Amino acid sequence: MTISSGLIPASSTVVLERLIGVSSEALSPVLEDWATRSKKPVKIVIVSDERLAEKTAADLAFFNKRVGKNRSRLSIHQLPAIETYVEDLTAQFDAGSEQFAVLNEIRVAKEGASVVIVATIEALAQSAPDPKALAALQIELKVGTEYGFHRLLEDL
Repeated sequence: MTISSGLIPASSTVVLERLIGVSSEALSPVLEDWATRSKKPVKIVIVSDERLAEKTAADLAFFNKRVGKNRSRLSIHQLPAIETYVEDLTAQFDAGSEQFAVLNEIRVAKEGASVVIVATIEALAQSAPDPKALAALQIELKVGTEYGFHRLLEDL
């Protein structure tokens, strides 16, 4: 599995926009409006710490849910940083699982999609699996489809 240096590849053409002078109370509605109007399939909101990332993601989801029928729905996710120096393996596993889910959401985002990722610089800078390698390792189980027990064991 190839590992990139972070979530954003070095060859990526990234458009950066910085919000200055927006009060904390107005930030989430302004971000929601920006994300809804943006034509890019994946938008990344960078915040200073994990607590603010969690709050911002929740606030964005709240404001997006409250907008009218004529606005597109956003798929909003918090990308957690995996703290490697913590001895709590459950917390590391949960953060890693959430990170894989968010990376998969980015991988499958198509034109016209509206995926918003809220993350810290630390989370964005962490190594991430190559999207193609990640896709090749996934097992998709669907209702009504048979997937033999021995085949499942082999694939795992």
